[in-house]
Amino acid sequence: MKTTVVAVERMAPEGQALGRSTERAGAPAQGGPPQGGPAAGKVVFVPYGVPGDRLEAEIETAKQGYATARLTRVLEPGPGRIEPPCPYHFRPGRKTPWCGGCDWQQLSGPAQLEAKRAIILDCLRRIGRLPEAPVAPVIPSPDDWRYRNKVQVPFAAHGGRIVAGFYAPASHRIVDFDDCLVQPELSVRIVVKVKQLAERLRWQVYDERAGRGWLRHLLVRVTREGRAQATLVTRSPELPQSAAYLSEMRSTFPELTGLFQNLQPEQTSVILGPRWRKLWGEDALKEKIGRLRLSASPGAFLQVNTPASEKLYEQVAAQLGADGFRPDLAVDLYCGVGAIALWIAPSARRVLGVEESREAA
Repeated sequence: MKTTVVAVERMAPEGQALGRSTERAGAPAQGGPPQGGPAAGKVVFVPYGVPGDRLEAEIETAKQGYATARLTRVLEPGPGRIEPPCPYHFRPGRKTPWCGGCDWQQLSGPAQLEAKRAIILDCLRRIGRLPEAPVAPVIPSPDDWRYRNKVQVPFAAHGGRIVAGFYAPASHRIVDFDDCLVQPELSVRIVVKVKQLAERLRWQVYDERAGRGWLRHLLVRVTREGRAQATLVTRSPELPQSAAYLSEMRSTFPELTGLFQNLQPEQTSVILGPRWRKLWGEDALKEKIGRLRLSASPGAFLQVNTPASEKLYEQVAAQLGADGFRPDLAVDLYCGVGAIALWIAPSARRVLGVEESREAA
């Protein structure tokens, strides 16, 4: 496979690093035979690179104006490169599949924020033809880790056992995990427990190619106060060993407020189906966001980063009320549980939320 050395300039909007080929990796000195690879100066997209990196990469596709490549070795790290904290994240030279859930852990927190701002600046300059557009610094999430309040985990049978995790990049091969650093520990413990119960209760997991099997996904939502909902997503409505499942989940996790089942009978990659069934507990989970206390059914939409959503809503309200503006009517389309509508209520004379899902609203 052809290799090249890439000098990384910036992060691209799709998340890869964008650089330029500077030389052919392993090129012989003094006129030896060429090793192949793109010409010097050609644009090369390399996932998991960092601005300022000098990388060795294997060319995967070569187009007229650019190439894509796989990172094989970091020759010189850029100033924002760090060792990814997660053991399931990509590392150069890794032979086993890696988790596709995160792809920027090789960037430090400040480097991630600057990369996001640089992407906006580049789009405004290159596409919008606005070279002097002011772009404010990115507002960081209050929490770097354990911030996601919802996780949807697929199940599969692999090597004679049940696995649950996230897909490897550009595939539906599940990378089994025992922890995930962006999920709260409670969410991870619930996922691991359901995986163990699926083995013990001999549940048949779904085979997406054959369209057979029963257990497809597990959806877990937790609040910042440490309460949780858990939903089994299944192909058919039965629940084998239901008494054992409910008893063990309730005794293991006093934090649970409700257990649910969602029916997805279609042979599709769409996770949730239209039918819901409460197995036990309360209909909705109560979440506190700023001054609001919201009630969310398991299928309702909430921003997945609760502390960051407060920052987002503050910006919405501030921009809506800039220069003393107070609208007679503000409309929150696709409002879900109505978080933004309720947040901006003091800033408008009337607020109307519109949502197609009665359960969400």
